[in-house]
Amino acid sequence: MAIVSFFKDLQDFGYMMSISEVGLGVPMANYLTDHSGASKVLFRSRSDYAKESSIFHGAANPPRAVSRENVSLVAAHEWSQSALEIERMGYTPIIVSVSGAHKREHERGESHGWICVRTPREGEQFCHFRLHKNASRNAAIRKTLEVLKGFITHAVFFPGSWNDGVKRLMRHADVDVIDSTTLRRVDALHLCTKDNPIVWDSSGKMVRAVDVIRENPRWYRGSFDPITSRHQIMAEKPNTVLEISLTNARKNTVPLLDIADRIEMIRRVGLPVMITKGRPTFVDFDEMLDGLGAPDSRFYTMGSDTFNAVVSDRWCPTPDYLAPLRCHNLTVYHRPGEPVEMTKNAEDLTVTIVEDAREAFVSSTNSRKTLDGLDSRVLEYIEAFKLYRD
Repeated sequence: MAIVSFFKDLQDFGYMMSISEVGLGVPMANYLTDHSGASKVLFRSRSDYAKESSIFHGAANPPRAVSRENVSLVAAHEWSQSALEIERMGYTPIIVSVSGAHKREHERGESHGWICVRTPREGEQFCHFRLHKNASRNAAIRKTLEVLKGFITHAVFFPGSWNDGVKRLMRHADVDVIDSTTLRRVDALHLCTKDNPIVWDSSGKMVRAVDVIRENPRWYRGSFDPITSRHQIMAEKPNTVLEISLTNARKNTVPLLDIADRIEMIRRVGLPVMITKGRPTFVDFDEMLDGLGAPDSRFYTMGSDTFNAVVSDRWCPTPDYLAPLRCHNLTVYHRPGEPVEMTKNAEDLTVTIVEDAREAFVSSTNSRKTLDGLDSRVLEYIEAFKLYRD
């Protein structure tokens, strides 16, 4: 019945859909076409891209089958094949491509999928989700269709309903990417859970956290409230990703609206940022990176205030609590008025202390009061939205 009501929504909004799939197989196409009303809203359903994927886009080295790049290429190909014909019939085209991998418990890899939805008004929009490995193939297909239906409903039919829409999608699968022109960042933050960090890349595009974690060895944890020129200097080395915890160990839970503002300011200066939840201590954060396949040797950047908290007795309940950090490199930037404290807990850590007297080293606390030490793009955003007026 849910699919039938979805077909009715497509018809009521004047859409006709072409759907293509890679990796999920014919059963998904059959599942759709077997429902009442399919003939009125389905222009075409294709399941043969897995065989043609290296041919239809002309690439010598095609992207991974289950990837954002591949669903985008499939959608572009289908758009060229179907959109004009659908418009000639008097409907608005909605081109959907889905790529998924179904794994059993004993198999390597994960059960997951990418969805690309393309319409004339919104352009391309993307969603990535993970499924339980123990699910049967039919169950995986049904879950995929539920995510697809919900994604289209909130990205295309009712774009102002994402606040509840994100939570509904999360009931069907672990959704970790929604790259939609209709989604506000504050609503996207509802995707973030203890085991589901979310990432925006340097262009402001939401991407898979696991891909970023596996490819980037440098991490800079902070509050970035706001991001200052000092922060930018500290993050200037390539492959550095900023990280903000929604549950800051020293500053309690941070309001989502505040986080959304910080993400936008970080985007404006062209830096990637990851948002985490339920990982308040630095060791918690390090363990999460390990679990998601981060490089064995990592480089952590932090200010002296953060470092002093990391090595303090308050946040080190046992003598060996910081042992997981011993194989990594910590670069600590001296913060004015906050000398670095090399406590006994820090004795076995590899620490490089940077003493830099550049005038750009203004703390976020002072920047909030004076608006000094800020990039002009950040300052423009602060003034436009009247931030830090209290």
